[in-house]
Amino acid sequence: MKRSYIYMVVFLLLASGGTYFSYEKYFKPIQQELVENQDKAASMQAKIKSLENTFGKTEPAIVIEALNKEKQPWLRRSREFLGYYESEEIEKATMPDDVIPSFWYEEKYPEIENGLYQFARERNVHLAVINFGINPPQYYRGGNPTRKEVLAEVDKFNQGIALTKYILDAKPKFLEGVSIWPERVVRDSKSGEIVMQTTGYKMTIANEDLIRFLERLNNEDKYVNVNGIKIINRQLRNKNNPYEVQLLISTARIRTAEEKEDES
Repeated sequence: MKRSYIYMVVFLLLASGGTYFSYEKYFKPIQQELVENQDKAASMQAKIKSLENTFGKTEPAIVIEALNKEKQPWLRRSREFLGYYESEEIEKATMPDDVIPSFWYEEKYPEIENGLYQFARERNVHLAVINFGINPPQYYRGGNPTRKEVLAEVDKFNQGIALTKYILDAKPKFLEGVSIWPERVVRDSKSGEIVMQTTGYKMTIANEDLIRFLERLNNEDKYVNVNGIKIINRQLRNKNNPYEVQLLISTARIRTAEEKEDES
């Protein structure tokens, strides 16, 4: 009888130990995970409630579409602003690595110059000798200019040609001079700056061609400003006599912070 009692006690102890072991190993982790998931569910439910209070029970796609409609006028205006101050990009000059800068410049200079005069001849414009104040190849003879110095002169030459081609489209009879002012900053910010450049032209042009050119400037979708104009008609009785015109035109462009850093 006592032995049976002892066996029963031992059996109960073993059963209790097995149950406790199963609880600790299997059921307790599941119970803890369930509690954690219930906490997450409650937190998500609270966030959903907060979003519903803020936006109402609206589908996300509808909210995004409405937001884009609000942003679109600002984005379009921003693109228009950037385009307004966008100027024709002039490609920077490059020089082969295996050349002497002064010798290379001796060959490059007449090539660029001849291209300008060919452009003028194609438009029946008589073009005076214009070099935009740059140093010609003769300036470096006997010297040893750096690649940077020579490329800077070529870039100035190309910029002058671009500004000259701009006025040649007005079809003047004779283009006597082109004077280019240095760029000046008119507005600065952390993201970039607006720089303005003024160019002076001295030319002989027919009345109708001058009017057509000024109308074209007025209809430009980019920033162009006529700062001053002087017109001389030496034969008032002859309506077909071309005018002698001096013209100041300013253009502007945006120079980004990256471009500013590169140039400096």
